[in-house]
Amino acid sequence: MPASRHPQSSPFRRQSTQAFSLNKDTTPFPEPGTSAAQMPDRGLSGHQSDDCPQSLHASGHAASPTPSGKSNDGYSGNVYNILSSLTGAINSLREEWHETRDSLSATSTPTTSSGSRTTSGRSPYKTLSNRRLREQSRIDMMKVVRNALKPLLDIKQDKDISESTKNGQHMASPDEVDDFDNGSIPAPSLTPFRPYWDDIYCSWNESLSEQFTDQILTANRELDDEVRDSVKKHFFQRLETLKRELRRQTPRVHETPAQATQ
Repeated sequence: MPASRHPQSSPFRRQSTQAFSLNKDTTPFPEPGTSAAQMPDRGLSGHQSDDCPQSLHASGHAASPTPSGKSNDGYSGNVYNILSSLTGAINSLREEWHETRDSLSATSTPTTSSGSRTTSGRSPYKTLSNRRLREQSRIDMMKVVRNALKPLLDIKQDKDISESTKNGQHMASPDEVDDFDNGSIPAPSLTPFRPYWDDIYCSWNESLSEQFTDQILTANRELDDEVRDSVKKHFFQRLETLKRELRRQTPRVHETPAQATQ
């Protein structure tokens, strides 16, 4: 008679429906020479129930783990509910991602290296915040104003302003400013560009700023009319900076020009 698959004396035989402890497993190793058919079927949960049919163990398939005190149907229902909840959460995250991507694509359309707009909905760059966009626009505007003032004053750097105004060039006289205020002479022009350095915010320089701003906005179409006030403000700021440089290089009493620039 063939040996029973579950001998009464086997240490693997459970005496109750309770599972072996996962933290303290006292199950001995099988003796050498024990066949696979004689080894106990522990299943996925580390235990074997007395209620499992002998035919299931004899077929070589592990029994499905069932929590203590619960039926197979109840356990399967819990697993199904958990999987359904996870699937719903994943679908919700996917929908939120698509909505966010579409909103970013609507605010900024990427362009290719040739300058043409791409048809893909995915942006190859991050969208700048409104604050960073305003700051970048301001930096670009300041650069345009500086580069436009340099040829008008015949300078390449701020330190060249002393040489540029040395012989009265690029410098209006007090009499000219007074005559302009009285309406005796027409408004100054940008060519030659001759600011009044003693009073940066006088009406003479105000007229120059209006003409300069019109010229900047006409030559730089990327700057809209909303930056007009910003262009005029930076125009006066640049004149203030050049005036401080001019004073720094002006010799004091008993001081040579070389000593003033040291």
